[in-house]
Amino acid sequence: MRQLLIISILSFVPYLRARSEEPISLVSVTLQGRISQVFVKDNLCYASRGGELLILDISEPSKPKLRGSIMVPGIIRDIYVSGHYAYVIENKGRLRIIDISDPDDPKRVGSYDVGDFPYAICVIDRIAYVVTLSASPVGGWLRMVNISNPSRPRLVGSYDFGIHAVDVQVAGSLAYVGTTDGLRIIDVSDPSRPEEVGSYRPEGVP
Repeated sequence: MRQLLIISILSFVPYLRARSEEPISLVSVTLQGRISQVFVKDNLCYASRGGELLILDISEPSKPKLRGSIMVPGIIRDIYVSGHYAYVIENKGRLRIIDISDPDDPKRVGSYDVGDFPYAICVIDRIAYVVTLSASPVGGWLRMVNISNPSRPRLVGSYDFGIHAVDVQVAGSLAYVGTTDGLRIIDVSDPSRPEEVGSYRPEGVP
């Protein structure tokens, strides 16, 4: 029997449809308050509740348990975990770097002001890719932050989309950014000189 771990925001298990005929056992843990972001690596689940980063041990799916937690000044918008660090962006415009080498006692070690309203983050090698948006004037940026020294992150490059950017994934030397007018593809082989190399605009987008 397969087990599917559901980390539920409320005290109910959402409706699921299984394509396989193999029975599925559902287990869950309910945390007080809204869980808005989740990142899973190995046997740990990193979840945000407002400005709090929660670290859950999910090695035994039927009995997930809280290992540790830490607060940041703003509301967490996204989480990415790489190595011994969790990278979180918050609505106050900052990228926060948290040492999670001891899940029972996470510690903040560095931060960087990426500006505007950070929306999503992806970390590859020594670069954190953060997309931000601003309401006035309307705009969106891809910020590339060097995190080789976690206590002193530094900006190495930016790209202005001129429209809201809301998500980012990086594969190889290309960053794929979701914007309110479609998909933008950015060559980030040299993070200090990002260059747009392609785009896709769905039908019906003005």
